[in-house]
Amino acid sequence: MAGMSAIENSRIWLATAKAALAEGIYTTALYGAEMSVEIALKGVLIELGVDIPKSHNIVSLARISLKENRSRLSKEFVEKEHFITSTLETLLDLRPVVGYAYERNIGKEDMKPRAKEYLRKAEEIVSLCGNAIRHAGKRA
Repeated sequence: MAGMSAIENSRIWLATAKAALAEGIYTTALYGAEMSVEIALKGVLIELGVDIPKSHNIVSLARISLKENRSRLSKEFVEKEHFITSTLETLLDLRPVVGYAYERNIGKEDMKPRAKEYLRKAEEIVSLCGNAIRHAGKRA
């Protein structure tokens, strides 16, 4: 039995984020959005043969690796590369806020607009990464 792929796992995180958003649990929605983007991007890097560190912040590695492998990536993915990496970077920057909102006196409703915005971005990125994985696999 084959294990779960990175893109399948990223879709689970995305579903978790959507469910949290629907329930008004905005910090969890943001956390799920970050994990979905991170894992989807890791899936692309794995398809490209990149060794992935056990770290959440893969932005620098991704930028270098994607630049080195542009010929294996779809035009759409390459055009959206900055959007993908900068979104992950922002979501990673939000982690302390998301994880410790209770310590920072951040109200639940303060996180709602960000949760909605970044969930939309995460959906697009997971789709882009899924397409990129298929494209890179065909070009290997």
